[in-house]
Amino acid sequence: MRHVPGVFRKAKNNQLIKSETYDPLKDIEPIKLATSNARPPQKTSLPNIDFLESSLRDMRPTVRDMVLITEYSAMRVDELCQLKPADIDRSDAEIWVYRPPSHKTDRHDGDKPKEIPIGPKSQKILQKYRDADGVCFSSTHGGSYTASGFRQAGQDSLVVTYKKLMGIENLKADINTLSDKQKADFIRNYRWYPRQLRRLRSQRAFDHSGLEATSQLLGHSSMKTTERYYVEPNKAKARAHVRRFG
Repeated sequence: MRHVPGVFRKAKNNQLIKSETYDPLKDIEPIKLATSNARPPQKTSLPNIDFLESSLRDMRPTVRDMVLITEYSAMRVDELCQLKPADIDRSDAEIWVYRPPSHKTDRHDGDKPKEIPIGPKSQKILQKYRDADGVCFSSTHGGSYTASGFRQAGQDSLVVTYKKLMGIENLKADINTLSDKQKADFIRNYRWYPRQLRRLRSQRAFDHSGLEATSQLLGHSSMKTTERYYVEPNKAKARAHVRRFG
């Protein structure tokens, strides 16, 4: 609901509507969960980690590299697909910094560039693409991957991995070659999406380094966003703390 006034404000600023149309909308308050039947926002689920690791073996090398960098760095898919060697600052040999030319929160951050830290594991992968002409990752059709193209390439590999796991002889990378029952099982228990890799990295970062570091890693301006959508409380760490200090 909070996005509606923003849409009208932008329309007013671009002289598509009159000010008197927008002004009453400024007083609209966000819907409170307790007073609405609207479904509350859900955290992205974590992927099936064992299946994720198995599926890497069935991916094309470029797709596998993209998956690993997404998980290591927690960058968004659109940031990954536009990654160019020229946009990576290597002045610090220990931690590189990738500054995407555009990103999801541009509208909030104004002229402030987003900085994505690139650690040793991602650096090792990116060395292979250091001399890329344009973007690092090109599809089999030439040109750069789009977000949807990357997701589809990943799913094709997952179908092959699922078939091997289930002993299905036809290894064609096509979800439509599965029976309805197999397809339902694949979607419910095995298929994962690139956004879940970001969720996985955020949870691992939270478990190891806490909320503030995780929020910085994800590029969030508010830790509330990180807490609401990306991490779950680590009860085991709380219990370990109590055992030691309580």
